[in-house]
Amino acid sequence: MKKYIYTLTLIFCFLLSSTYAQSSLKRSKQDHRFHYLQANIHFGYLDGDTSNFDLSTSGPKNRLVYQYFTKNQRLQQKGYIRNVALTSFKSQISLDFLGSLNDKTSLNYQLKLQNVGLSFGTKWDRTSFFVGYSNIKFGHNPPKIDPVTSFIANSLSLDLGFTQDLGATFKTAISEKLDFEAGFYSGGLLRDPLVSYAPNLTDAQKINRSAVEFINPNFNGSWLGTARIGSPLFKSFEYGLIAMTGKTGDGINERYLTRIGADVVKN
Repeated sequence: MKKYIYTLTLIFCFLLSSTYAQSSLKRSKQDHRFHYLQANIHFGYLDGDTSNFDLSTSGPKNRLVYQYFTKNQRLQQKGYIRNVALTSFKSQISLDFLGSLNDKTSLNYQLKLQNVGLSFGTKWDRTSFFVGYSNIKFGHNPPKIDPVTSFIANSLSLDLGFTQDLGATFKTAISEKLDFEAGFYSGGLLRDPLVSYAPNLTDAQKINRSAVEFINPNFNGSWLGTARIGSPLFKSFEYGLIAMTGKTGDGINERYLTRIGADVVKN
């Protein structure tokens, strides 16, 4: 009789622990929302007409950046994509501090859109696409050497002059060892600050501008197309051929351009 009691007691304890474990798993869900905050402050001794300590007015900007990233929680739980599904959403804005502390009239605060958009996955292997405002998909981005800033951007006003744009990108596998990536963009439509605030304008400056200015997107027919054929991201030795073509500016500033190149990365 005691054996039956012990056996029933063990079975009851096993069922109870199993039920508790399952309920614990149901309550503990994967993290799917992420918040990031970063501050870049450049301050030092400047030797110019007057030597003093001040904010850096050249090079990287003094900037406070907030980024929000979220994954599709339902997709995480389901574990597969039937056809096409939203996989993640990202949004990143920055508050830039421009000007000199020793010249209050030069101070300017700008709220800029850095990245915002939707990423979609598909049931097809290594096939995805993105819609929104983000880095131009021209090669692979940091922490490796960034082909965008080394291949496109230039200090000359006649060059392309931007590394982020509003558009759509697409990536798919064309073989076991090769991926194809393509993007089409609006030619820098949202490159200007969303809001600009200059609190210490002089009376002369107020004639030509106001303290608070909002973005006024003006599409002038610019466009940009990019393409890359190369090895997938998960390879230790990456290589690819990249190309771009587009049109920037309008009227006297209108310019058509085409470029080709290659990228090679050994991890």
